[in-house]
Amino acid sequence: MQQKIIKSTRQRGAGLLLTAALLMSGSVLAQAEPPDPFASLGLSAQQRSEVDRIMEQQRQTQWESLQQMQQVGQQLAELYQEELWDEVKVGQVYDRIFALQKQNILSSVAMRNSIMQLLSADQRQALKQQFAQSGAAHHPATMAPGMGLGQGMGSHR
Repeated sequence: MQQKIIKSTRQRGAGLLLTAALLMSGSVLAQAEPPDPFASLGLSAQQRSEVDRIMEQQRQTQWESLQQMQQVGQQLAELYQEELWDEVKVGQVYDRIFALQKQNILSSVAMRNSIMQLLSADQRQALKQQFAQSGAAHHPATMAPGMGLGQGMGSHR
């Protein structure tokens, strides 16, 4: 009985660690679609199309990363089910988690930069004012609906 309790506790602990890692990485996809920060910028049809393409590419990248994080999380859960935890193996799995987190951050930065390059100086200024008024940090994950921690522009206060 005690073995079952220990195993169950380890599984829950690994699950909590994976959830925390996913949240910290910004890779959790939004369940509710936040407001479109570009709606009030008066984008041309070409700009809108390009912004949509960039954001869709980012969503796909984030989805692939989430799937990889789930696989790595499963590896971590398996390691935590052992009676003695292998420090080297656990460290290697966390190295992979941290690499995926870094990849997510850099991908978000690249997305933001790509979008900002499409905008005119006036549009960039208007977007900057939107972020300031909403209390959002100028964080790349706040740039697009469905990105970041799931709350769009208002998630980083």
